[in-house]
Amino acid sequence: MTVPQKGKIMYLYRILQQKSDRENRLTVADMIEELAEYGIKAERKSVYSDIALLREMGFHIVMHRSREVSYYLESSPLSVEELQTVIDAVNTSPFIPVRKANDLKKKLSLLTSEKSARMLDRPVFFPDRRKGEKEPSYQKTELVRKAIRLDRRIAFDYTEPDTEDARPVAFRNVSPYCVVWFENRFYIVAGSDDFAEGLRPLAVRGMTNTAILSSPREKLFVYSGDVDFNMQQYVNGVFSADAETEPFQY
Repeated sequence: MTVPQKGKIMYLYRILQQKSDRENRLTVADMIEELAEYGIKAERKSVYSDIALLREMGFHIVMHRSREVSYYLESSPLSVEELQTVIDAVNTSPFIPVRKANDLKKKLSLLTSEKSARMLDRPVFFPDRRKGEKEPSYQKTELVRKAIRLDRRIAFDYTEPDTEDARPVAFRNVSPYCVVWFENRFYIVAGSDDFAEGLRPLAVRGMTNTAILSSPREKLFVYSGDVDFNMQQYVNGVFSADAETEPFQY
């Protein structure tokens, strides 16, 4: 089916987004040819006008002068090499589940042209990739982060991991403050409704039935006893090679 001519500028934007980047530029003749693939007829003058309009709308279309004038859409501040570095970091991060990593890589590939995106999918192998937390724990940390952003308390059932005592304990009024990645495991630093307990780390993998509550978190100084409490120093002291993380006292 022939595409209406009035949609030409949007198809031109799509072409620039999918086919061009710093390493892969398009001439006006290339754009006219690509538009023809959508059943759209275009003249050089109208393409120049559309490029000017897209620029006025805020799209960063860069013109490159050499033997022939060419253009590309600079949709990402990252170069292909920088995108590859980010993708390698995603691949090697033990706290990102495989499915989430694959999803992130697909989204990162949209920040460059189709041709450059194929270069990002290079065969690099990471033997230790599957060490660390599994997807359920990652999903729970996302929920905890959301509660922190919303300044809300959370509730959950908790079983201390790696212990013979598998009795779940219900925590119904917990104020979360941060998420910590330590020795291939996620923890949260939180305060329970028993203020005397102060702040404690909890292993995310031990949490089930986690829910965000409507009530706001307690202020951090309620648990720390210090209005100038430094969370970074606390984390450095509790989560270290020599420290043992203490569970909540049941």
